[in-house]
Formats: sequence, C-alpha cells, structure tokens
Amino acid sequence: MSTVHNLGSSISYMFTTIEGGVSCPPYSEANLGFHVGDDPISVAENRQILSRKINTELVWMNQVHGCDIRVLTDLTLVEVPRDRYGFLTLDNVDGVMFDSDRIPATGIALAVMVADCVPVLIADVVTCRIAAVHMGRAGMSGRILHRAISMFLERGSNPANLRIIFGPHICSQCYEVPEELRAQMPVAARSYTRWGSPSVDIAGGGIAQVHELGCRAEVSNECTYENEHYFSHRRAMKEDHQTGRFAGVIYIKPNDTPVKY
Repeated sequence: MSTVHNLGSSISYMFTTIEGGVSCPPYSEANLGFHVGDDPISVAENRQILSRKINTELVWMNQVHGCDIRVLTDLTLVEVPRDRYGFLTLDNVDGVMFDSDRIPATGIALAVMVADCVPVLIADVVTCRIAAVHMGRAGMSGRILHRAISMFLERGSNPANLRIIFGPHICSQCYEVPEELRAQMPVAARSYTRWGSPSVDIAGGGIAQVHELGCRAEVSNECTYENEHYFSHRRAMKEDHQTGRFAGVIYIKPNDTPVKY
C-alpha cells in the first residue's frame, strides 16, 4: 500500500496508494471508502489489509467537510462505536486526536480519507500525542488546522516537538475554481492554475495557519490529480467515473507484540 515512516521510536505514519488491495475498477485496488459505491466486502478487506500492515486497529471518520475535531483518550477509546461493517468510526467529524498518558497495549491508529483534499497528520514526538485531520477547501477556510494545532499547544505541546505532515493532495496548479470562489478564500489560498485560470491552494492556506502558531509543516509535492498512484475525485469527474479514497494514517505502535513491516 505504501511505505511506513517513523517519527521516533513510538510513532509511525503512512499515506496509502491505490495499490495493494482487492477492489475492482474503477476503485482499483485499495479503496478504503465505503461511501463511494464500491463493493463493501472489498472495502472491508482493504481496510483489514491496512490494519494487518500496521498491526493495529484503526479509528476511522465519517468526514463531512467541517471543522469538528474529536479528542480520544484511553478511557474514551472504548466508547468509539463500530459502523455496520465492524470498524471503529466517529461520525460527523473531520479531525481526531489521541491524547492520553496511557497508551493501549495494542497501539492506536487514526485514519483520514481523501481523494484530492489534504490529509494532515500531527504528532508531538515527546508526549506521543497524535492527530489526523481532513482539510478540504471548506475545512481550510474554516481554519480546522489552526484549531487542531491549537489543541496540541493548549495541552502543553512545544511547537518544536510537533511534526505536521501534509500528505498528497491536489495542487494549486490543478485545482481550478470560478473567480468568485477564489475571491472568497483566504489570501494565502488564492492562486492560479498553470494555464492561468483562478485556483485554490488548499495546502497554502493550511501552511499559513501552521506558521501563525509558530510551527512548521512538511508538505508533500505529490499532486493527486496528476499522480495516478492516488485516487483523485477531480480526475475521476473529468474521466466520468467513480473513484476510491486513500488514507493518511498515524499510529502509536503496539507494545505487546513485535511489529513487522
């Protein structure tokens, strides 16, 4: 599905690709979204493949392009409901944070699904506080990333200890919008396509929020519209078919079993 990257000895992250799953076209192969019309049996197997890869059960979100962020602890983790397919799923949120002095022995993994929006993963590498955030155009305008980072800082995180990672997303040179919409965006998010028409730079708007709080972001230069290793809603619309969702995943490794990648 993708390469796992380590953030110190306890935290790892990854961004999945279209490879490594069992879904059939147009969702080939590793679609992780139940809501896009794919065979749910295939989606469930794709999620299980991902869970086995990281040796940890994931917490998923039913994302709504909003700005709500749920905070989980070792105590509230047991209250997360399972969806009809058996997966731990938070409804109507676009961000999830795990903040606890006690790490479950089985580890904890947070997932954010995208297909052009920016998957943002955040980790305090000292306190092992982690978060996954879905930042689309609406979430960026609503300052969801500013909210997420502020939640870390309010809980005592040092900006120097934060790793804020933007995964693959549609770039400003491909994200064409009407001029009226561009004008409504924060200044840092107003841009133009490579052919000169108005566009939105979702990542650029998010980076501005990161800098406001004295932090730094690590930004992927992979554009989902241009790179066919990732699902892209815009590309699929142009080609007149449905498409899947890939995920950004951040997790604290299990401490009771060896982890094999």
